[in-house]
Formats: sequence, structure tokens, C-alpha cells
Amino acid sequence: MDAQTNDDGTRAAVVEILDDRLSSLAEAALLLRQIAWNLAGPGSRALRADIEREADRIWPMIDGVAQRMAELGDMPSDAPRHLVDRAGHRDVAIRRMTSDEARPLVDVVFRSLVEGNRGAVLALGPRDWVATELLNDQSGQLELSRWLFRSRMGDGVVQPGATQEMIEAIRRQAGVL
Repeated sequence: MDAQTNDDGTRAAVVEILDDRLSSLAEAALLLRQIAWNLAGPGSRALRADIEREADRIWPMIDGVAQRMAELGDMPSDAPRHLVDRAGHRDVAIRRMTSDEARPLVDVVFRSLVEGNRGAVLALGPRDWVATELLNDQSGQLELSRWLFRSRMGDGVVQPGATQEMIEAIRRQAGVL
């Protein structure tokens, strides 16, 4: 435990912020997997492999956040209901989609993670420099992943239709609108 997180009120506030990030990361990893599973059509095999690789890169981030929570004397909830209750994308239904439809959705997932981490870093402030550095590092990794997908997205124009509705629902839930 660090000097700046020594008092119970500060420690509880830091743990709450980290718990939120933990839930968001877990949800994003699962959402990316669901997108990958539902890809169909030309180019889907390569994009599926990319998305699955990026989802796999999120799990060590989850471990890092959980470890910091443990260092602060708290444990992340292991109840699946906890993740469901905190889900930000609960009203998003992923359906079969093409690679062109999936790319903007993946971009929104990464953007919501990066913006959530940035907000958490601001909320943490000087209360916990270790957690702040952890989330800053994760934000850099997530931003890199986001730009990888944006570069593959071409002109970045979202196709109209159901995919647009899904993206708008995710943006609303993430507070990105």
C-alpha cells in the first residue's frame, strides 16, 4: 500500500474507480469476442484473427487492475452478476455482420475504453500514482489498438442501418455522444 492511499476513504475511492475499469475491460474483451464470432463474408477471417488477438491483449490489463486492487487490500468481485450489473453495453445486440460493418464497432469499443481510462486517471489524480500509471499505460496500448483498426477502416464512414444503431447505443452507454 502506498502513502497516498493510506487512509480508508482514499483507498475505497481508488478501489471503486479500479473496479469500474476492471468491469469495462472485461466487458470489452467479451464484446470483442462476440463481434469476432459473428463476422461473416469476405475479409472476415483476417479481421476475426485481429479482433481475437486484441481481445487476448485485454486480459493482462484486467489482471493488472485486479492486482492493484489486491495491493490496496480489496478483491475484485468474482460474481458474474457484478459484471452484468455494471455493463455499459447491455442493450447492444451483436448480430451477423461483415468486416466493413464490424470495423467501426470495434473502433467505438476501443474509444470507449480509452476515454473511460482517461476519465479514471483524472478522477484518481494524485490519490494513487501507481494506479494512474497503470491506467495511462493501458490507455496507450488501447489507443494503439484503436489506431490499428482505424487504419484498416479506410475512410471511417459508418455504413447506415443496424450497425449504425448499435454504434450509437454503445456511444450513448459510454457517454461518448
